[in-house]
Formats: sequence, structure tokens, C-alpha cells
Amino acid sequence: MLILGIDISTTNIGFCIADQDDNIKEFFTVELNKYVPDKNIFKKVDVFEKTIEILFKKYEIDHVFIEQALSFFKEGGSMAATIILLNQFNILCQYVLTKKGIKYHMVASQTALKCSTGVGRKPAYEKDKKIWLSKLFEQKHPEIELKRKKDGVEIHPTMFDAVDAWAVSRCSIALATLD
Repeated sequence: MLILGIDISTTNIGFCIADQDDNIKEFFTVELNKYVPDKNIFKKVDVFEKTIEILFKKYEIDHVFIEQALSFFKEGGSMAATIILLNQFNILCQYVLTKKGIKYHMVASQTALKCSTGVGRKPAYEKDKKIWLSKLFEQKHPEIELKRKKDGVEIHPTMFDAVDAWAVSRCSIALATLD
């Protein structure tokens, strides 16, 4: 059984294809602004659609899990316009899957963390969830080298989306509770 985990954002989309035992077949981020420099949301949907077509031609995917779009304000972070745009893009990507007859499951961020780590939130002593989850991913998958910033130490921000996609793909362990 192959599972596709997707983390959708308007700048990067993370993809992870793994089996139920967490053997990763594909793990990557599509940096949308490289393909769509004018930031046109519909062109970004086209990039998503082409990526999905390639993956479904290459693999026999049994389940698709998508992390739910951000729907609340973060202190010092997301503004209403950002949340609206992110939700619009997420819905357009869901439409692509629906149009292609691909069934998918929506997963809350807390659920993805619980499935991938055993806990629904980062430990209190960790400052940044994304860095903590990326380090955990590296421990579980030392065979996959995460892209680093120019300093060679810090994880490149584009990797966070692929790591989130991996966390979402781990939700296959909860399939028994899904219809």
C-alpha cells in the first residue's frame, strides 16, 4: 500500500510517498515561485496538477492525505489575507484531485504530528515545531539528506513542507477509523 502525503502552501508544496511501514519512495518540495514567478494562483494550480499526474503515472497510490490549511491566526504571523489565499489555493488543489477522481483525506496538523511522532504537539522545550519535526525526520530517515542553508547547518525552509507531507503520510496508521 502506498500513501501520498501532501502539504499545500502557496509558495511550496511538500510531497511524500511512502508505504505503511514508512519506507519512503519519493520525498520532495515543489518550489512554486520558481515555476510561477508572477505568483498567479491558477498557474500554481496547474503546477500542482502536473505533479499529481506524474506521481500517479509513476506509482500505484492507494491513499492520499492532505494537511488542512491554516485556519487561525498565529501571534505575530498570519494575516487574514494570507489565511484566505492559502485556503483558496488548498481548495483549488482539492478540486484538481476531485476532478481526477482521486479520493483524499484531510488531516489536521495535530493529527499528523500525533501519527508521525506519537505526540500531538512539539515538546515545550523545543522553540520551533518545524525544526523539531525536521530533526525527528532526519533521525528516522538518515538515508534522506535534507537541503541545508548556505551555512550547511540550518535546514532550508523549503524542506519543512516535505517534512510536513511525511508527517501527513503517517496518518495511514489511522486508516482503520476512516470510511
